[in-house]
Amino acid sequence: MITLEEPARPSSCHGLAPINRGGTRKRRRRALVGGLVTVAVVATVLVATLSTDRPNGSGEGSQSLSVAESIACAETIVEGDVLAIRDTRPPEPKPDDWLPHITVTLAVKDWIKPLKGPKRLDVDIAAPWEGKSPIATGERLLIKVWNHPGISNQSYRAGQLKPTRESLARWLPTGMKTSCPDFWTHPKDRSVPGDS
Repeated sequence: MITLEEPARPSSCHGLAPINRGGTRKRRRRALVGGLVTVAVVATVLVATLSTDRPNGSGEGSQSLSVAESIACAETIVEGDVLAIRDTRPPEPKPDDWLPHITVTLAVKDWIKPLKGPKRLDVDIAAPWEGKSPIATGERLLIKVWNHPGISNQSYRAGQLKPTRESLARWLPTGMKTSCPDFWTHPKDRSVPGDS
């Protein structure tokens, strides 16, 4: 059990009148318990999200890739600093569900897959959602370039970098020996065994 004790306060501090804090101890205890519960919930969700090896799929009838499979299916995984940003033109004809994309030029700091590549790389990624801060030059990004039609390349930034790096480090040896599943490599082919 956590006990909070309020230090004794002088009746006046540098000529200021004392602050009336009726029920302060009780409010602080409730705030502390509420804060601890919030932290516990957030930590549980974060641990569950980061420790799973099955990321969520999206879309109707989709199948998920394990972390090892996502490494196997990624054409390129790279980390670097943004040198330049420009809008990406939509494909012609523009699909109804097309979302804005940007092309970032990265000064590559770490080639994860393949192990080597050029020092600079242009990568098309989905533009940040409305309400998210825009990507800026100088910002560090980790990007997975998918070898899959219709799936936007995945970018990680700021607070996502460390857990993503840790997950990749843990799963990279397995992912490099894993095959990309048929449902991913042949998304339109419904005759592939094991795909529904």
